[in-house]
Amino acid sequence: MGILIRLAVSAFTVWLATFVISGITVSGDTGKKVLTLIAVAAIFGVVNAVLRPIIKTIGCFAYVLTLGLISLVVNGALLLLTSKIAETLDLPFHVDKFWPTAVLGALFIGIVSWLLNFFVPDGKDKKRRRDDYDRRPPQRPQQQQYGGYQQGYDRGGQQGYGGGQQGYGGGQGYGNRGGGQQGYGNRDQGYGDYR
Repeated sequence: MGILIRLAVSAFTVWLATFVISGITVSGDTGKKVLTLIAVAAIFGVVNAVLRPIIKTIGCFAYVLTLGLISLVVNGALLLLTSKIAETLDLPFHVDKFWPTAVLGALFIGIVSWLLNFFVPDGKDKKRRRDDYDRRPPQRPQQQQYGGYQQGYDRGGQQGYGGGQQGYGGGQGYGNRGGGQQGYGNRDQGYGDYR
């Protein structure tokens, strides 16, 4: 699905380029124009996918030396090559010359395609969002808090509030331990200090 969306976006930008850049033409009736634009977008995509990595690898020094501006020349040459392939396949698409038609046309197609692909999501974007959601760390259970103090229960049945600790432990009685320790013990049935 994502490939079809990108193909439609590329065909639309090539169609826009025929209006904006003089020298890029598509002839024929409406149906033939639509089929030609789709075919040209597919050819341009294949040419870019195959030749651009090779050109970047071979001419990486030129990319560094010109700070990437050589890519305008490369894109123009690839658009002109696409025009020649389309003419070989008897498609009514034509780019008349390299400068400025092919260079400006490739620049226009690249910018408009980038903008449209940015605003039109494809299947990869949805899958990427779903994968990001699945990779989230599991959420820890929340603990109750009272003001600045935190309440938690452990195996011994103890309940803690900040620095002091109150214990309700297994029938031993009720104790409050802070700086000093006081308790109600059910062994001696009275009030007293215990340690």
